[in-house]
Amino acid sequence: MPITLSPSLFIIVVLLIAMMVICVWARKLTVPASITAGLIGLFVFAAFGETGILMLVTFFILGVLATAHKKQLKAGYHPEITDSMGRNAGQVFANGGVAGLLAILTLVDHHHSDLYILMVAASLASALADTLSSELGMVYGRRFYNILTFKKDANGLDGVISLEGTLIGACGACIIALIYTGFDKKVFWLLPQE
Repeated sequence: MPITLSPSLFIIVVLLIAMMVICVWARKLTVPASITAGLIGLFVFAAFGETGILMLVTFFILGVLATAHKKQLKAGYHPEITDSMGRNAGQVFANGGVAGLLAILTLVDHHHSDLYILMVAASLASALADTLSSELGMVYGRRFYNILTFKKDANGLDGVISLEGTLIGACGACIIALIYTGFDKKVFWLLPQE
């Protein structure tokens, strides 16, 4: 599916540039990170249309909100949080890079676009679950366990989880799944088929 100039592409480009500027101004992203995010967004929209960009933007907005939520409390666990100049390009690529690469692959090999968008949904669901569970699990978790030893451990350490954080992460993954399916309940095998 080649990139075609259309009114919707123009609108998306304008919105992506606006988001890039706002994110740099609000110190959510560095300039290189903002450019990386904008390029990923452009490729995702060109390859997957509204569904792709909606999944990506949902991940981004929920991730930013979760990161900013009770930032001072989380700074007690991670003092480097207060000195942050925003996420860098590597962090943006770690979360959205798979979606961007699959979008490029789709533009080259559009015959498998259904498989590629499923893979994008899976990667963004995973990234959102990780972000929400770590950022909000630190705040709302009650008991924390090391994922490797299953023994109680300190809040905020790598590999330490809570039930609350895990459930919040699962809800985030479900949001991406709902966007991917277009809120079509037939895709969920747990629900009765009509």
